[in-house]
Amino acid sequence: MCLHCNCFSDTICFWHVSLNNKIVNQFNELTKYPSITIKRSDVNQSDSITIRFYKDTPCYDCKINLSINNDHKMIIEQTSNIGTFSPLTINLFELINSKENQTSTYFEFYYYEKSRKFERYLLKLIIK
Repeated sequence: MCLHCNCFSDTICFWHVSLNNKIVNQFNELTKYPSITIKRSDVNQSDSITIRFYKDTPCYDCKINLSINNDHKMIIEQTSNIGTFSPLTINLFELINSKENQTSTYFEFYYYEKSRKFERYLLKLIIK
């Protein structure tokens, strides 16, 4: 007996974006142009941004990474953790106010699991 199936996952990847541990937006693979806009002058020194990424095939012992590019396409920040659902947090003030980023108008966030060759564009953080 031979069976053929055009199967696909019924679960899509999604991610939560938090500022200072408060969810400010939620995106998924179907979101067109995921973005968040903030005013540079509203960001305090202790402010942080956290991404939590969820998918249907989690890996609890994989190294996960968050990579952030500035508007010149340069990787300017990276952080990592262990496990698919783990938080990835960076200091927002330091990100947008470092010497090389003071003139940047946006940052692009990417999630990846190197061991599984998985990468996903997450969002554009627009600075006003």
